[in-house]
Amino acid sequence: MHTVENCSEITILGHHTGITFSVQQQTEEGRLSFKDKAIKSFIGAGKARPLELSNELFFPSFHERHWFVFLVDLKAWMFIFLDSKYEENNMFHKNIKDMMIDNFIQTWCDSHLRNMGFSQFQTTYPALPKQDDSDSCGIFTLMKMQTYRARNPMQTVFQAKYVPDARIRLAVDLLFSTHNTMDKAKRLVKDL
Repeated sequence: MHTVENCSEITILGHHTGITFSVQQQTEEGRLSFKDKAIKSFIGAGKARPLELSNELFFPSFHERHWFVFLVDLKAWMFIFLDSKYEENNMFHKNIKDMMIDNFIQTWCDSHLRNMGFSQFQTTYPALPKQDDSDSCGIFTLMKMQTYRARNPMQTVFQAKYVPDARIRLAVDLLFSTHNTMDKAKRLVKDL
């Protein structure tokens, strides 16, 4: 359980490619730049729907060449780590778990969002199927964000045997997305 009550005691840490709560900036300039980006992201996301009213907030996270999901379940008062490779007691998570949670709380406070009692939240690592290779963590991360619901015991659980199909579906979805303007490529695939 985390005892962070005073938001001003926590330091925002981040990564230059976007919001991730697991990497420490080496300079004050880097820390302030990340802090500004993180707050803008929280405020921007809150324009669609106030973050305080969300049930779950998903953060795809990348650390040491590995993707996983940091999930904040506001309704169940839980910080959830969904990882297809590492367990809770692995050094990978021992090194970043508290930092990620503290940095999330600091960003929430700096964004002037309503106090949600984060110090009372539990941290959990659900027992989920693991990847059976070294490079499918990104697919697991995408699929967990699409399908995982903390309070649904009947949910479909993504497994390693589904990775090849998920890769194909993802490639097709990207190719035929309305945002893809490569019409020639779309026609080539359709004509095969």
